[in-house]
Amino acid sequence: MIQSTMQRTPLSLNQFLERAGKLFARSEIVSRLPDKPLVRHTFADFHRRALQLAAALLAAGLKKGDRVATLCWNHYAHLECYFGIPAAGGVMHTLNLRLAADEIAWITNYAQDRFLIVDDILLPLFEQFSRHVPFEKVIVVPFSGQPVSAPLIDYEALLATAPTTFAYAPHDENDPVSMCYTSGTTGRPKGVVYSHRSTVIHTLMANQPDHWGLKASDSVLPVTPMFHANCWGLPYVCVTSGITMIFPGPHLHPEDLLDLFNQEQPSYVLGVPTIWLTMLNLLDSNPDRYRLPPNIRIL
Repeated sequence: MIQSTMQRTPLSLNQFLERAGKLFARSEIVSRLPDKPLVRHTFADFHRRALQLAAALLAAGLKKGDRVATLCWNHYAHLECYFGIPAAGGVMHTLNLRLAADEIAWITNYAQDRFLIVDDILLPLFEQFSRHVPFEKVIVVPFSGQPVSAPLIDYEALLATAPTTFAYAPHDENDPVSMCYTSGTTGRPKGVVYSHRSTVIHTLMANQPDHWGLKASDSVLPVTPMFHANCWGLPYVCVTSGITMIFPGPHLHPEDLLDLFNQEQPSYVLGVPTIWLTMLNLLDSNPDRYRLPPNIRIL
């Protein structure tokens, strides 16, 4: 039988990460911090830092298939987890911070998460269930400026001391890269596990003009949480296409979002209907104070 002469390259998120660093090095990632200033990273920064995270996780003992939980808002470090954890052969497990503490503990134990990456402003939530979960390492993203005390590990210090050389962990395209657990269903939450292959194919589909219709010149602000079905897959689409991302952090009130809209002028924003209904009421009640940027698209 005749054989194909096409390349047989397994699908991989690592290809997206390399593409972002090489082709879109100047594209931006804008993150609103908890105390509301904006911090900017380029895709070149993101590429470097995601690989540093991967190298640091391997040096910390991460093995292929190990789960690394994230308890984070939408920001640059969470995006680094989306790619750095799979690059090391791990599986990113986004925890839904809106769930009750005992439910988060149950999910974490059921998933057998080894490590946790958590925003420092979410440490009070973590402390509500920490004694019920056997994390081997807890890595804290330091937004407040307060020192991270042992046994907790400072995320920025971890990246700064990461090995300078890194080779992607070997993998099959069907190996897992991320997992989410359902909420609002009957009984206990159910786990859903995504592979390199499924994520790449979803990204290519979502990048079509009849889906989101995004292009490299867009700037996208996802209000959809990064712990909610991997933010609908949007971060992967933006990374592979060089699209500017604007992350609102924990500030999801309509006033805060409208302020960020007017500062950064996103061309595309995404979120659940309750966000937009509340914002619409605010716009109607204060037409002279609040305005949407021109030509903005809202999903």
